[in-house]
Amino acid sequence: MNKVIVKPAVSHRKRSDSKRPTFQRAIEAVEALAPRERESLFDIFRRRKIEARREELAASIKRAREEYASGGMPGGTVDEVLKALNHCLASR
Repeated sequence: MNKVIVKPAVSHRKRSDSKRPTFQRAIEAVEALAPRERESLFDIFRRRKIEARREELAASIKRAREEYASGGMPGGTVDEVLKALNHCLASR
């Protein structure tokens, strides 16, 4: 496995562990884990990323439905909506 090294801003002085960039310390902490623990951690982050994206999509859908229900979006066929959108964009 390739070791990722994030170099701190230009500094020729040696830093103590507490002054090293947090991101670099996080990478080193992950690399210190046993392979199974590392895979579990990656799986947890992957699942959390998926869940966060799911929540973003749900919020976007909710806003779109609310806007549609309040009359903020035109209804009709796809062609009618595209025509209205093109008209709106052309009038800018």
